[in-house]
Amino acid sequence: MGSAVALTVLAVAFAAFVHTTAMHRRQVELAEMKRGAALVLGQLGAELRQAGLGRPRHAHAEGGGALFPPTFLVAQETQLAFLTDLPRRDSNFNGHSQLADDQSTGLPANGIALLNELNGGCDISSATGHCSSTGESLLFPPDAGLDDCASSAASPTCPWGLNRYQGNEYLIVANAKGNWVERQLHSSLHAEVSGGRRTLVLADSLPADFLSGPNRGFVSTPDRVYYGLDAGGVRRKQCWGSIFSPGSSSTFDLSCSDLFAPNATGWEVLTTGVAGLRFSYWSASGTLLPVPVTDAADLRGIRRVDIELDLERELPDGETLSHSASLSITLRQ
Repeated sequence: MGSAVALTVLAVAFAAFVHTTAMHRRQVELAEMKRGAALVLGQLGAELRQAGLGRPRHAHAEGGGALFPPTFLVAQETQLAFLTDLPRRDSNFNGHSQLADDQSTGLPANGIALLNELNGGCDISSATGHCSSTGESLLFPPDAGLDDCASSAASPTCPWGLNRYQGNEYLIVANAKGNWVERQLHSSLHAEVSGGRRTLVLADSLPADFLSGPNRGFVSTPDRVYYGLDAGGVRRKQCWGSIFSPGSSSTFDLSCSDLFAPNATGWEVLTTGVAGLRFSYWSASGTLLPVPVTDAADLRGIRRVDIELDLERELPDGETLSHSASLSITLRQ
């Protein structure tokens, strides 16, 4: 009799243990799904909010006056691609900087002076009484013990510091009117010129009078960023480089390699177990655009993107867990 009772108690305890273990496993798996969804939507949302950053609004100053490509390159139900200026795998910052007001005094024809958070409002110069990048940097405090960019071109307070720009990479230069050109940086990247100014150096000069007079133009290094659903996973890739076909200054080439390359991350899987990923696109007037969005005017007119993400995971007992998350992003453009 005692043995039967003991066996019954043991069986009940074991069943309770199995149930508790299964519930714990279920909660762990659900928490991982929620965390995966939050990470994907967090990164996608943060990058979408910057869509269009560094994209000029007006005509190409060379090659027939073409408009810059639209912010959205692809707008499908399960894939999108957009232009923005993001940090790259070997850089701490994106390439977006303001042009200093004075782009003529003491600068060569292929030189441009920049302002960003690294040097603050200090247009770099070693002239007596000039500002110090260490004193005006918006990122580093004056007592950080860093060299002034005017005395050391390797200082993190230089506008090209911390790998922000690299020799031979391509820049978009836009003037105060929003007109733009593409230029490749010189391999030496920067130089000190007569009079003490230190400047970023382009491989080729800008058009005559392109930056004449005080201006509030900018430079940028726009990236092509892709997100999409593939084989049950959300994946992402990022590419950079010239926006033109090799040897051309008028034919756009915004292709993006699927594989890791010097100018591409290749596809990277952000999360798996994805049962559905849906993008919806809305115009400024609140009109839902049919997908895929292919008309150039509609692509330029996208002002909001809604994202729905569905995750599923099958447990050992056959139960299928599911979790859905959504996000709506109003664009900066």
